[in-house]
Amino acid sequence: MTITQLLATLCFWCSSLSAFAAVGTAVPQAWFVRPASICPMNGDGLGYECAATTGAHGAFSGLSNILWTATTGVDDGDTLYVCGAHASQLAPTGSGSPTARIKVSGDCPGDRGSINTAGGSALDSAILLQNTSHVEVSGFGLLTGNRSAILMYASNVAMTNIVITRNVIDNRTSASATNVCNGVMSDGPFGHEQLVVDYNTILGTATNCGNTSNSDAINLIRLKSGRIAWNDVSGSEGGIDLDGSVEGVEVYGNYSHDNRVDGMKVFGGHACPIGPLTVQQNLFVNNGNWGAIWQNQRNGVFADNTIIQFRDTPQSGNAPYGGLQIENPSLFDGSACAGGNSAYLGNIITANWQYGVVTHYSNTRAEFEAANVWEGNLLYQRGTQTPLVWFGTPLAPTSQVNAGNYTGWQSSHKGEMNAAPQFVDAANCVSQASVAGCQASDFRLATSSPFKNDGPWWGKECVGVNGKVCVPPVRVARFPVTVAPQASYTFTGTITGPLLP
Repeated sequence: MTITQLLATLCFWCSSLSAFAAVGTAVPQAWFVRPASICPMNGDGLGYECAATTGAHGAFSGLSNILWTATTGVDDGDTLYVCGAHASQLAPTGSGSPTARIKVSGDCPGDRGSINTAGGSALDSAILLQNTSHVEVSGFGLLTGNRSAILMYASNVAMTNIVITRNVIDNRTSASATNVCNGVMSDGPFGHEQLVVDYNTILGTATNCGNTSNSDAINLIRLKSGRIAWNDVSGSEGGIDLDGSVEGVEVYGNYSHDNRVDGMKVFGGHACPIGPLTVQQNLFVNNGNWGAIWQNQRNGVFADNTIIQFRDTPQSGNAPYGGLQIENPSLFDGSACAGGNSAYLGNIITANWQYGVVTHYSNTRAEFEAANVWEGNLLYQRGTQTPLVWFGTPLAPTSQVNAGNYTGWQSSHKGEMNAAPQFVDAANCVSQASVAGCQASDFRLATSSPFKNDGPWWGKECVGVNGKVCVPPVRVARFPVTVAPQASYTFTGTITGPLLP
């Protein structure tokens, strides 16, 4: 081969490589954005260093200059590193693909990213995902929005495959007068599918947003499938709030504590059937109203959860207050869905303010037991003036279970006992004034507890962004529960009434 032929061959390969590199979807690419105050020249986004001139190699200058295009910007499988402290909204306009999400990462090497829009416009969430799919938001050292910290809004198309993981959120300084503020929120008429919210620490949300007190750590509306797992949520109006249609959702391993109203509230009501929903091995401690509200669910499983309500006085809203509140399935317009058909298995519920468990708004004791499974739960009501379990409405009870008639109830419900469960460090978690003592407890049953084989297991080492990856909870053989593929859980016991697909 002559020199001329060799050069021609090399030039052919050079042009081919240039064409290949120009296609944004060819190879996953790392992009960088830094504050405009640090990098005033807008670079090509392909390096952490500041660009010497506009368009030169270096970081994008500010969030508004990020390119979201298939050929010259952030695309399928790419990672955008958000470096340093930003004070404006990040609003990705591109979507990834089902096999290659776009990753928006605050875990910038040596310069962890944060976004704080508090004090900005009324609509300024820190991160806005609108009509986008296949996106991951992860690793931010702090997210604070003037509305929600992360808002996912499906206004004209269903959003799918969004992952929110390992972020620290503190929304207590939000102050939008016209919008409700949440830590992580999904909304919009088209709904959300395959949404994952896991390993986040959410320190709080404001009480004055939208001139209401409805501000939750995690508020997900019209969620058709997804997972909420291993989050540490506290200091919010509500901890975990699922509204609208809640179908095919798993909630497990979360630590929801010291919230002003409820540790968790699920409220289906967009359409029948509602569910299935699996709520398993969560810890709800010292929340100001109810530990958990299971509202308008059918074909669901509420299992192996620990609810501890050591409140001395009510914190927000109106009575009743207590451990677990259960309500019949009904729609937003007031019409009822047929039956309950849920299973309540192996939960520990300890409350000292009014009620241990209330079933509400039409269920008599006979109706509840005919439509649901209640087995292996350990209930301990510390209060003396109110019943352990109250059937019917609180103002007009149809029947109740308290110290006087508990023997008959216990004999027909396997595994239940009205006695004080022996928690590790329980002596340090006895009052709303002992927040630090409660947070220091690990809430495993003591080895000396007579209930150690009947109650749930729970530990706090997996929540938040502490670096440990945890597997979904594994059920023991106390109940006939099958572990299905993809770590989903199917209750295979006897549930009275028809099961909907």
